[in-house]
Formats: sequence, C-alpha cells, structure tokens
Amino acid sequence: MSAPPLVVIVGPTASGKSALAVALARLLIAGGRPAEIVNADSMALYRGMDIGTAKPSPDERGGVEHHLIDVLDVRRTSTVADFQVMARELIARLRADGTTPILVGGSALDFEIPQLVTRALGEYRVVAGRANIRGTEGPRNAVATGLVLSRKERP
Repeated sequence: MSAPPLVVIVGPTASGKSALAVALARLLIAGGRPAEIVNADSMALYRGMDIGTAKPSPDERGGVEHHLIDVLDVRRTSTVADFQVMARELIARLRADGTTPILVGGSALDFEIPQLVTRALGEYRVVAGRANIRGTEGPRNAVATGLVLSRKERP
C-alpha cells in the first residue's frame, strides 16, 4: 500500500481553512483513513500566542489531532528552516504510519503556493491540481486553496 498524499489547505486569515481541514479530516477518518492536521501558521507554533492569532481552540479542532501548535516557548526564536525540519519529519512519519497529513496555513502569496510548498517541504508534486474553496467564515471573497501533493518518484 502506498503512503497517503499530503493535502495542503492555504488561504487568507478567516477564510475557513481550519474548519475545512477539520471537516476533511473527520470525513477521511469516518471512511477508515486516518488523518491529522499539521499547522503551518508561524504564530500558532508559540505557546501563549493565543490573542492576535487564528489558532484553533480545542473545540474548533473537532477532536482531530493537530500538530505544531503550542510547541515553542514564546521567547524562542524560530526560523523557516526550523519549521521545515519539524514539518518534514512530522509529515514523513504520518505518511509512513498511513495517516494523511493535512497541512494548513495562510499566505498572502496564494498564486505562488504550489511552488512555495514544493520548495519548502521537499520533493513533492501536485497530484490533484488546485481547487479554490469558498470560505463560509470571514469575508465573502475569502478563498482557501487546496492541493493534494505526493512525493515525487526518484529516477
């Protein structure tokens, strides 16, 4: 059995990304396919940064396991490279265990997301294209973008 794909959901703040990720994870789990959410919001990494961030509350997490939330002390400096190491290791472990990782975060550079994600996480390719999903929360024009990625085959 091949490892499950990496699902990526991105979009502006308050576009409904977290709710979409939880709904997708619960749907996968109900169908017998384990799924867990991987945070890609730089501020949600920090314990104590609850005000001014869109960190989902325990209730909003809907019983779905969330990773890379509240993992760093607020006084610790973290870099994109630090996040990449944590995310790569976590995503590889989840996929090896047969769990679908759902990477969720916001970006003002929505048009560049496929390239940014593939560069940030390693050798992945888009396998299900790009689907814009209208949010049910926040501004009416907010759109979350979903990608399904799979590790590239080595020659």
